[in-house]
Amino acid sequence: MKVKRNTLLLLACLVWSIAGFNILRIGLMAYPADRTILNILLSILVFGVFQKFVFGKLVKKHTDRINSYEDERHFFLKFFDRKAFLIMAVMMTGGIGIRAGGLAPDTKTAGIIASILYFPMLIFSGATLPYEIMPVPMQKAAGLMPLTQGIKLLKAAALGQPTDQVWLPVLILGAVFILCSGIALRFFRWE
Repeated sequence: MKVKRNTLLLLACLVWSIAGFNILRIGLMAYPADRTILNILLSILVFGVFQKFVFGKLVKKHTDRINSYEDERHFFLKFFDRKAFLIMAVMMTGGIGIRAGGLAPDTKTAGIIASILYFPMLIFSGATLPYEIMPVPMQKAAGLMPLTQGIKLLKAAALGQPTDQVWLPVLILGAVFILCSGIALRFFRWE
């Protein structure tokens, strides 16, 4: 599906705004007892520094990149570049840690659960054992893992494949993020 450049900018704005809102919501839920004026002011300061030196520069860079496209219509995921795909893969893999933290009664158990989830993903994602040489049933099972989708996105970006070939990994990563966030929000209970 091809959209106009302005629509790409709107999609980028919506995706990153939703991600930012979820991070804010999770942060506010994580420390309700510690909501003091000092903590709120420190949070605003950290946000301001991040906005000035990181996020503001990224927004300008990506806006300029999208506006520099010659054609008016582009594939709807083209607002992502290689770095954005990498950030998304890291966030999705981090979602597993959030999910593990939401299900575990303490930090030690969360570490064990995260290790049990992470190491099989690392082995079967294509990061250590080439995905293409795995038997087809194993490829299908590995295809459900978020790290596999992240590796596919990184390969596509490194090989310069068109962005219209990466919509499935992005959708799978998004679904995993939503699922893991929902589970973590429902079950998180560390004291």
